[in-house]
Amino acid sequence: MTAQPSEATVSEAQQLGQRFQQVRKDANLSQADFAARLGFSQQTISTVEIGLVAPSVELLANLAKEFKVDLNQVIAGEPFRDAELANLEEVRKGYRELLGKIRGQVKRLQAGEKVIESVERNLKDIFNTYRNQGKPADADHADNEIDQGRHYR
Repeated sequence: MTAQPSEATVSEAQQLGQRFQQVRKDANLSQADFAARLGFSQQTISTVEIGLVAPSVELLANLAKEFKVDLNQVIAGEPFRDAELANLEEVRKGYRELLGKIRGQVKRLQAGEKVIESVERNLKDIFNTYRNQGKPADADHADNEIDQGRHYR
């Protein structure tokens, strides 16, 4: 005579299967697509989802890696919302870091713009000084280039 699982065990397996299925549905995937991404057959996914078998350690590891889920939530039934919030916090942290880098780049660009403006003023001053002291014929051309904005930008 073979041992039958208790009602509590069957119920736990079914609950685990439902949580497993919820991950798939949250990803908007069919069983076949979900199975392919996890590296298992559709039949394996089906039997896990209906609670006939518990997922293997390998299947759970693939699930956590591929779908970035907390296995405590899948196995113990903790709400998925906590993982979503933790995930959002990680995204938020990444955005803050990126924003800091962008602000740094903007400051460097603004500093570069100030340097360019300073060089332009210095060049104009040099050309104006040169113009007032007597200049060769091509100095007029250089003055026009600067005045019309065709310079080192």
